[in-house]
Amino acid sequence: VLADGRTMLLNDSVGWGREADLQQVRLDEQGITYQQSDSLEKEEVFNTLIIPKGGEFQIQLADGSRVWLNSETELRYPVNFTAEKRRVFLKGEAYFEVAKNAQIPFVVTTSAGIDVKVLGTKFNFRDYPDDAEAIVSLSEGKVALNNLLKKEKEAFLLPNERVVLNKKNGRMHVE
Repeated sequence: VLADGRTMLLNDSVGWGREADLQQVRLDEQGITYQQSDSLEKEEVFNTLIIPKGGEFQIQLADGSRVWLNSETELRYPVNFTAEKRRVFLKGEAYFEVAKNAQIPFVVTTSAGIDVKVLGTKFNFRDYPDDAEAIVSLSEGKVALNNLLKKEKEAFLLPNERVVLNKKNGRMHVE
């Protein structure tokens, strides 16, 4: 779903295109690839990628971060990042390989009330609306988690750790 409300079926076309005169976008058998425009935009323009039941898809964001989306997942993302932030919004499950940028952290926000902040790492985030828990599993790097529901102190994950957020009581714990 494009920022202006138009809907594109991703299996309808392959090749390069220009989106909202901002940058080039390529669609091929690997997924969608955005190219960073020459200048960082002052205002973010968001698209939403919706994966149907039984589907999978991958996207490379404008900053070079790669995201693999699982079935019944939605990712709301800016087509070009601003100079101040790199933030995406997730419903469902996705595996992230975040491009390193020490000056501008990458943040994934979900409706479960977790913000995952990273500088460059690999992790999986699962937060389907009907699940009792939201789970973040880290495979490489380091992430900081903020529990927005309970206003708890920031938690940090190291490789091979995961955090589980109980959506009913809002508590999270590291395993």
